[in-house]
Amino acid sequence: TNMRQDQLKAMFNTFGFCRRIDRTYEDAVATTTAALQTAGFKIITSVDMQFLAKENEPHTILEVWDPILPSSVLRESPQLSLFLPFNVAVLGNDDGGSTICMPDPIQLLPPLGNGKIKEIADDLNRRIWGAYLHVVIKQPQPVS
Repeated sequence: TNMRQDQLKAMFNTFGFCRRIDRTYEDAVATTTAALQTAGFKIITSVDMQFLAKENEPHTILEVWDPILPSSVLRESPQLSLFLPFNVAVLGNDDGGSTICMPDPIQLLPPLGNGKIKEIADDLNRRIWGAYLHVVIKQPQPVS
């Protein structure tokens, strides 16, 4: 299980960023979903890979769409459709924590070229990083 998570993490770190966090799997899925929605993204679907692929460990893939992205950009650069929607992975760890993995548009989109795509990649990167940091940096609990 840890070897599989390490392999996934190595792959994601090539195209995105992963982090083990001190949140339960259920909390990580809920917090990641909320953080992405707060950043302006829409969750199209949530895929339970544990059920679908008969895996032993909890593993959810969130399919995420950016409704802010103008459709004119997709008409101008239809190759962007290969990367949108994008996936975010949340995996349960053996220690009760979890791992989240999000894509890095700066790594994925530059091969596509023009300045408008760079602007889009920068904006996506800023918002994805914001959501990522919200999940990774555990918010202090209010004192009751």
